[in-house]
Amino acid sequence: MIKVAVICKSIYDSSLIKETLARYDIKYDSSLNISCFDSNGRLLREYSKFNRFDLIFICIGSFDSASDISGIELAGKIRNCYLDETAELVFISDTEVKAVDTIKLKPFDYLISPLTCLLYTSPSPRDVEESR
Repeated sequence: MIKVAVICKSIYDSSLIKETLARYDIKYDSSLNISCFDSNGRLLREYSKFNRFDLIFICIGSFDSASDISGIELAGKIRNCYLDETAELVFISDTEVKAVDTIKLKPFDYLISPLTCLLYTSPSPRDVEESR
């Protein structure tokens, strides 16, 4: 089973990622377990040594709440506090400017929002296998 976490500011982007992954799961019978979170902080509270994710879609910015952390801070905690180097991180942002800030966190990919490109593409099994 592949555990996937999706954290997006946009409900549209979150739904689009989840639907794309669900289509992939049905097509390739890949046993995806997809969890959606409404903030970076919520995922961090649920993340632990025993509750990790294989693939994480992370919105780079922080959410509206003043108490929420940014996606870059979340990824840093996953890599540095939980010492999880195996989770594949996919950053989502409405600008390419912050992409440089994510390099040290070894991202798998970087997507620009809105994610309309997902309407026309579907990952191949090779893409997922190569990321493992």
